[in-house]
Amino acid sequence: MLAHKASYDAWILAEQFAGIIRKPNYDVVPSCVYTYPEIAWVGLSEESAKQSNLEFKVGRTQFAANGKALAMGEAEGQIKTLIGKDGKFLGTAMWGPEVSNLIIEATSFQALHIVGQQVGEVIHPHPTLSEAFLDATENALGTSAHS
Repeated sequence: MLAHKASYDAWILAEQFAGIIRKPNYDVVPSCVYTYPEIAWVGLSEESAKQSNLEFKVGRTQFAANGKALAMGEAEGQIKTLIGKDGKFLGTAMWGPEVSNLIIEATSFQALHIVGQQVGEVIHPHPTLSEAFLDATENALGTSAHS
């Protein structure tokens, strides 16, 4: 029931019809709920990761600590990231301002198998909401200057 997943399925099918061997990766289909505040997630939830007996660290940050969210008057919400023992993203959940736009960062890092430590190498402009994703990731790794 997600238009972006249906488009992804069509792309996979077109590639296969063209003779390109491509398997879908449904582990990185982002979900968005367009309520106020918005809700978005990708990958595993904390409960699913626990049920799968995965080792992981959790990082959180509140939009109340984000300069852009404060300037927008939208300080409610948070971002939570799950990072596996290998440093890869297992899942991200967020609620708050513009999270349907922010979830692509978590989706991209997870789909491309980027490890959490590499997120700090990506310059996040200030002040932006995207800094909250960086903060949540660094909180999971214990490297945040804002924890």
